[in-house]
Amino acid sequence: MISHNFDPVIIDFGLLEIRWYSLSYILGIVLGWWYGKKLLKIQLNNNIKKFDLDNFDDLIGYIIIGIIFGGRLGYVIFYNPTFYLDNILEIFKIWNQVIAKTKSTKAILVSDGAEDRELEPIIRS
Repeated sequence: MISHNFDPVIIDFGLLEIRWYSLSYILGIVLGWWYGKKLLKIQLNNNIKKFDLDNFDDLIGYIIIGIIFGGRLGYVIFYNPTFYLDNILEIFKIWNQVIAKTKSTKAILVSDGAEDRELEPIIRS
């Protein structure tokens, strides 16, 4: 059996720790943002769709909010609900616990769906 002694913290500044999974979130968001803009620019240059690139930046903002709050709520509801029922204020301490990665992925889809309804008239015009 293989076991590892992998430290989840990359850099520790005392009050601030940078962890591997947060780096993966940041890298994924930045690469997705870059790739999405690249695809949109190709479509705009080929006159496939009319679209304002500022709306795409708003979409990324919605996705980041969905990652943070959806992941946190997923962790609270599915992984440790009894603790959080006893300590309601701990729910709002998003810096204190791990974000549930699968729940934040589902939250991305929900926040993306909300943005799609908002952008639908713009894309069709």
